Amino acid sequence: MLTSVGTEKDIMYDLNGNLEFVRRNVDGVSNEYGFVYNGNTLELIYRDPFSDMVEMQFVSDENGNLIQNGYDGVNISYNFLNLPSMVNTLTYSYLSDGTKLSVKKSDGSSIVYRGSFVYDVSASGVIVLESVGIPEGRVYCSDTPDERNWECWDIKDYLGNVRAVIRSDNGSPIEISDYLPYGTRINEYQVPYQVGNNRWHYAGKELQDFGGYN
Repeated sequence: MLTSVGTEKDIMYDLNGNLEFVRRNVDGVSNEYGFVYNGNTLELIYRDPFSDMVEMQFVSDENGNLIQNGYDGVNISYNFLNLPSMVNTLTYSYLSDGTKLSVKKSDGSSIVYRGSFVYDVSASGVIVLESVGIPEGRVYCSDTPDERNWECWDIKDYLGNVRAVIRSDNGSPIEISDYLPYGTRINEYQVPYQVGNNRWHYAGKELQDFGGYN
C-alpha cells in the first residue's frame, strides 16, 4: 500500500549546503519548514511559513554548542569538555575522558552506567540492574513480561540504525523500527517493544526519552 508517511519533498539548500526548506510528512501530518542561519549556525525554524506560521528559535554558545532548542523547548548547559551537563531537569556526570557515568532525573532517581552495565537507581537508593550491553545487542534484566532476562540481538541497517530487536532464544522480534532521515521513528510502522527499557535506536545511540525528550 502506498503511503506518504515519512516522506520529504521540495527540499532546498543554501550555497553552503544547509537545509533551507522541506515539506515533511510525519505520522500522516504534512508540514512545511523553513530554516534561517547565521553563517552555518541554525537560528530559526519556521513551521508552515506560508499559512499558520510558528517561529522556533535556536541559540548556540561561542563553541557552537546548542544551548536553546526552540523546537522541543530544551535548554542545555555544557561542561568544560563540551558535553551536556544539564538538559532541562536532567543532570549528567562523566569521567574525565568523557565516558558517561549517570543521568539524574528531577524526581531524584538516576540511570547509572558502569561499562556495559546499566542500572536503575530509585530516589530512595534501590538499585536494579536494567540491562547489559553485548557485542550485537543487549540483555534486558528488568521490566520483561516473564520477569526473566532476555538476551536480544540488534538487526541494523548499513547506517547503524537499529531496525529490529530479536530475541535470541526463539527468534521472535520484540521491536521493529523505521526512521525519517533525521532520526524520528515513524509511528505508523513501529511494533511496540515488549521490554520497557530499550532506548537504543537511531544510529545505535541511546534515546534520552527518560527526560521526555526524543
